[in-house]
Amino acid sequence: METLAGAPAGVELVGTAADSGPRRGRPPELSPASRLDRWLAAHFLASAGVLTVLVALAAWHLYVPASLVTANGHLVDPSTTAPHGYNVWSYESLSYSDIYRLYAERGLWGHPLPYFSARIEYPVLTGVFMWLASLAPGVQADFVVSAVGLWAAALVTLYALSRVRPRTYHWFAVTPLLFVYSLLNWDLLGICALAVGWWMVEERRFGAAGVALGLGTCAKLFPIVYVPFVLTRLVCEHGWRARPTRRFVLAVVATIVVVNLPFAAGAWRNWTFFLSFNAVRGGSGVLPVLASHVAAEDALIGSLVLVALALGVRSVARGGSAERAAALTFVVFLMLNKVYSPQYTLWLV
Repeated sequence: METLAGAPAGVELVGTAADSGPRRGRPPELSPASRLDRWLAAHFLASAGVLTVLVALAAWHLYVPASLVTANGHLVDPSTTAPHGYNVWSYESLSYSDIYRLYAERGLWGHPLPYFSARIEYPVLTGVFMWLASLAPGVQADFVVSAVGLWAAALVTLYALSRVRPRTYHWFAVTPLLFVYSLLNWDLLGICALAVGWWMVEERRFGAAGVALGLGTCAKLFPIVYVPFVLTRLVCEHGWRARPTRRFVLAVVATIVVVNLPFAAGAWRNWTFFLSFNAVRGGSGVLPVLASHVAAEDALIGSLVLVALALGVRSVARGGSAERAAALTFVVFLMLNKVYSPQYTLWLV
């Protein structure tokens, strides 16, 4: 209560500005969840800490017990039928990881040089990463090294996102998908390159953006989806022959060629296994009705992705967002992909 000047002595006025609720212009009270959201956005190390905890929990959950490892560091019969082998244990405990499975199936315990001495169904940089991790002694050490490398890629991803979306970047750090899928496969390598490429585009460092997206394409292929929309934006802003456009195109093409050429020239058959392996895979995604007609399924998926690509290019040419066009095209590709792997959801985030 407060007494107004001129009012009779002892008379208090009720309902004055002092106690009539929030003053005009005062920001609304934030909920605890909103306060936590803003706090995480403002503290990168805290967000990185949450990410680290999720990846560490994933590693702990996926780590195989000693009973599944032989004295020389190999997995106990990783086939799908052995009752006491890795696959049966991993499926029953919801602890499957390609890092373990392919260590055994691709003979990584022998440290074969990828593509030259072993067939790897992934692009070159992922194959090289798998080989480097395999130099650690035994399957458990291979998994630990792989997990540390993928965790580092996730941290770089988080930092790149913080540079382009400072208010919402931390959503990547807190998604439970990191616990479920961060160590299922090697997708974080490509996601990292894509995020760095996006950051470089925002900084208008188009040469560096081209290198990052080229490396991402050599790791997981998917970052190539962003390239045509960045190129459309550059052409509309500067023209085909302008320095930023030429620098971006040259960086993408040169990076892909330099990384792949030694493997393509020296091990063509194994290098092209990534393409042939995926070309013959039957459908198990959202179009299983075409599973026995691989060519028809490929044609349908390719056509729909091209339609999404054309619509996205048209949107960017009219001033739309290159990132939004890439995201929508990517959704079409992943949702219709004949082989839908669950870790793809990390790309959608």
